[in-house]
Amino acid sequence: MKILMWAAAALVVITVLKASMTYAGESVDAKGLKKIMSDAGFAGSGAAVLDVREKDEFGEGHIKGAIHIPLGEISKRAAELKGFKKIYVICYSGARSSSACKIISKLCPEITAVNVSGGMSGWYGCGFEIEK
Repeated sequence: MKILMWAAAALVVITVLKASMTYAGESVDAKGLKKIMSDAGFAGSGAAVLDVREKDEFGEGHIKGAIHIPLGEISKRAAELKGFKKIYVICYSGARSSSACKIISKLCPEITAVNVSGGMSGWYGCGFEIEK
């Protein structure tokens, strides 16, 4: 019986921790991002796509025009993001980009960080073009 109580308590703690790691701000999936980027006004809107994957992942294929700053470098390179109003943050699955959005929101509160849920996996799955 004690084991069941400890297991239930551990499950609650894990659930709370997992929920606190999820970015609570805006999000969009790959199809939504593609639609936004297809809008004629995207280029002049002060928005950008930020890819936070590692260098080798980025080199294997990325969204054309994406800025590349690996997640581990966001804090020290946040100044490079100044001037953007909205940044669509992407990684492979949406987990690292969620973390990056939290960092950007703290360091650059004037920027709206939007997590691309499903990440490049979703982008590839939709068959959208990539740049190498």
